Order: sequence, then C-alpha cells, then structure tokens
Amino acid sequence: MTLLEVLAGVRTKLLTVHAAVFIRDAVPRNADGVPQLPERCIIIDLIIDTKVRDFTTVYSSVLVQVGCWSSSVAQSLTDLEAARAALEADGWDMVRVNGTQTDQQYRGATADFTTIY
Repeated sequence: MTLLEVLAGVRTKLLTVHAAVFIRDAVPRNADGVPQLPERCIIIDLIIDTKVRDFTTVYSSVLVQVGCWSSSVAQSLTDLEAARAALEADGWDMVRVNGTQTDQQYRGATADFTTIY
C-alpha cells in the first residue's frame, strides 16, 4: 500500500464524520495563495520516519495526523472524537492527542493515529 493510498483511505473514512476533509497539500487556496477553508473541516497529514532517509526502505513509523478545525473548540473536539471512533473501527489506534491550536478564525484539535498493514 502506498502512502497516497493510506491518505485516500483515511480521507474516505473521515468523510463519514464531515463532508469537508482535505489532505494537507490539497487545501484549496484563493488566487493569492491563501488557504480557503469552510467554517468547519478536517485536515489530514502524514508524519513518517524511515530507517534510511531515501524513502526507498521500510518505514519505521507512519502516523496520520487528523486535525479538526472549527470556530468553536467544542465542535473541533466533538469532531475529533467522531474521527477517533471512525478510524478505530477501521483498525487505527490513537497514539497521541496534541495540544489545541488557535488563530484569528479557527480552533483546532489534532491527534495522531497509526495502524499495521
């Protein structure tokens, strides 16, 4: 299974939580390059570590980070809990909950998940 297939599978599963699920590098942007996100969304990202830095060997770890974003931290946490339930039903394990993040518009809650293939 390729890393792109991993991301696509996680995205498909998270679409059951909310309709706006983006892979980090595919976040829509306006003409000025500024990200254009809906009021509520989920952004997924890969965190990988390899034994050799050429990406041709076996990965020593692969984490999928799921970030739930909203104007309300309560909504973000609710979405993250729903994402956890959806991914754990598919064999993923939550290994870490990260600190909440904020900016002028969004409140985010993120967690890292891993599974064995």
